[in-house]
Amino acid sequence: KYWPQGNYKAVQPVGPSPVLIHLRQLETLYQKWLDISMDLRSNTAAESVIQGWVQEMWGYSIAAASLGIEHTLVDNFQVEPGALSAPGQLQDFREGKHYIFHYTYQFEYMLDGTPCLPWNIGEWSLDKRHFNDVHPAYPLPLPPAGANEAAVWLHSAWNEAMGAHPNWPNLQPSSAKRPPKQTLYGRRRLDWFSRHDNGFKQELSKSALVKSMASKRYSCSRAGAAAATELLSLTGTGDAILGAMQGRWGTMNDPVLAEACPVGECLFVDFPDGAQYNAHVAPQTLELHPNPYLQSAHAKTAPWKCTES
Repeated sequence: KYWPQGNYKAVQPVGPSPVLIHLRQLETLYQKWLDISMDLRSNTAAESVIQGWVQEMWGYSIAAASLGIEHTLVDNFQVEPGALSAPGQLQDFREGKHYIFHYTYQFEYMLDGTPCLPWNIGEWSLDKRHFNDVHPAYPLPLPPAGANEAAVWLHSAWNEAMGAHPNWPNLQPSSAKRPPKQTLYGRRRLDWFSRHDNGFKQELSKSALVKSMASKRYSCSRAGAAAATELLSLTGTGDAILGAMQGRWGTMNDPVLAEACPVGECLFVDFPDGAQYNAHVAPQTLELHPNPYLQSAHAKTAPWKCTES
């Protein structure tokens, strides 16, 4: 459709991700690149086989080939490592065989250093997508022991860049009296991930804490609140119900929160409109404290005190 007289073998795997190109060639190329990319985006057949985030890459490669623009492919031009990188790629990375670190894949690890499978969020999660609308807070916490050298390098690069900026706009508080800012921990509480097959279902099969808490019910009240006691239900499917509120629950393994939410003894219990809580589990009781990472008015409300019923 886009190059009827062409040969698919002439379409090079270039992207451009990245590419070095003369300006005059780019001036010849850009309009066709744009037109093909936009058409691929609205082409149902293309949508079924090409993920949206790479369609403009295909648009570039097809446009360049149709105009006779050939690229010199450099095998070691870049490396795209992640938590699941194969040993050979990590060996090449260790030996410095590549010119560019193309950071696209996430580094998702559990606290014991186990890398997560695809479509997962780790207890330690180095992913640029967490910071689409906010600067990361400097410094970022270290990766867990066992994380690969690419994760360690990228973490160090982020911290080095932020630390070298004289006016970096987002810093962790210097006083213990102020709550920490969220960076790489506590990201598994996202609603969509909790509902994913790698979310609550996996926790229910692997976490002793979640197994012990599934299907429990509590009577909860708040100090100074005029409302009557509310019933909290933690269902075996990951749903949480507190009075009229419905949300999700799961493990909250975040070392930054320390004794306020100890690793292995803490849950998140989240409801819509920013009503997010961390719950330190104790025999027959729970206390739901507002998520300290939130800056909303809800974060200043009194905790819920709950007794198992």
